[in-house]
Amino acid sequence: MYVIQIFPCALSLTGYKGDEVSSLTRLVQLVQMMEVGGNKQKHKQYRAMFRRFMAIKAAVPGAKSGRVSVERNIPVHQRAKAWERDGKPKDVWFKEKYAHIHAEQKARDSRSGNRGRGTPGRGQDEYGKREAHEQRVRSIKQSQRDSVRVHRDRFKSRDGGGRAHSVSLARFATNPLAEYLYGTNAVLAALQSRRRQYFARLLFHETGSKDHEDVLKLCKQLGVEVQRVDKHELNLITKSAVHNNVALECKPFEVPEIKALQGVAESNFEVLETDGFTQWTSQVPYRDGANGTTAGAEGTAKRNPVGLYLDEVVDPHNMGAIIRSAYFLGADFIALSRRNCAPLSPVVAKTSSGALEFMPIFNVDKPLAFFEQSQQHGWTIVTSGVGQAHSHSSSSSSMRGKNIALDDLAALANDVPVLLVMGNEANGVRANLRNRSDFLVEIPAPSDLSPTVESLNVSVATGILLSKLL
Repeated sequence: MYVIQIFPCALSLTGYKGDEVSSLTRLVQLVQMMEVGGNKQKHKQYRAMFRRFMAIKAAVPGAKSGRVSVERNIPVHQRAKAWERDGKPKDVWFKEKYAHIHAEQKARDSRSGNRGRGTPGRGQDEYGKREAHEQRVRSIKQSQRDSVRVHRDRFKSRDGGGRAHSVSLARFATNPLAEYLYGTNAVLAALQSRRRQYFARLLFHETGSKDHEDVLKLCKQLGVEVQRVDKHELNLITKSAVHNNVALECKPFEVPEIKALQGVAESNFEVLETDGFTQWTSQVPYRDGANGTTAGAEGTAKRNPVGLYLDEVVDPHNMGAIIRSAYFLGADFIALSRRNCAPLSPVVAKTSSGALEFMPIFNVDKPLAFFEQSQQHGWTIVTSGVGQAHSHSSSSSSMRGKNIALDDLAALANDVPVLLVMGNEANGVRANLRNRSDFLVEIPAPSDLSPTVESLNVSVATGILLSKLL
């Protein structure tokens, strides 16, 4: 590096030439003037001139202006790079110098089995572990591909030309004019009751169990085709429901429509049926009492029919549970509000455990007219609702005096035929139907109930009230 030595009265230059000398000569003159200045005022002026001279600005056009240090503008000797001394580009110089080293490395890797991975001496597969691992990975992937192909081939068949085509859904496409009952009890009950007009076929997945022997025997007696299928195909048809490896393709459950309940005899009662154009009277025998004796027999607890009316019960699982409880406890029939109740689907049949096939069930199109005409023929209508009896009796004059205790239901059923009305899971029985009822009943509840559990499920409440009536 070049050095400028400044003494009190002199400045020496070493190694400068050309324009650099003229600039530094001006610097020497300023230093000498500062040293020989006569008074303080001129001395200050010289010092200011010296500072301005030393404040060198950036030489690059457009660069940020500002003061820079002197050291950045003094030429510095830099060592030349190797490729600069040889006058060659950097990449060309490195290729010429180190190409033979890469060739030797590749040769060593090929001899040691390194395959170019890592540094020399590393990655050698002396014991064949890497090759064994790669072979194992390849076998796992191949096994996965084979399992997928086998799964697809299970649902393919070949036509006369030898071409494969998928039949997983073509053979088992759902029939829009039929429904598919599933569950062992639901299918067995449908075959035993024979209330459906036809049974097309039984789809059966054989597992070696004896749970379906009765179902297969009934199918053989009735001439129903038994078709053995894969469990996956049953899942497709039943939409992955709990089908117990059996499904029955049959006609949907038909529900007759009635307009009113009519007179009651010793062992049956009459209903006024209609098809929308004409109407006729038919007799319905009511079932045995809860103690297993025939209704009307001397000494029995049940002397009159007890029916159940469901208003806006929309959950199919609740519907199936209610039908099962009503059939078990001995109710004589169930009437449904046709427009706003859950349809009697395979879900209902499965939940009812087959009770749907044995229970007399009717549809009602006009509930208010049905209530009025049934009351004219001697039927007593009891409407249920937890916490509704007292609240409505205090706010409406038409509901006052209609409350009946839970323990008085059995005596009421002994005197007159009773129709028990159960309502929606959230809102209960509609107000217009409550107003047309003869009595209101509620299930007493403790006072310390949590707001999240303030009522019973409609199927549970139905079971409690029917047990009191029957």
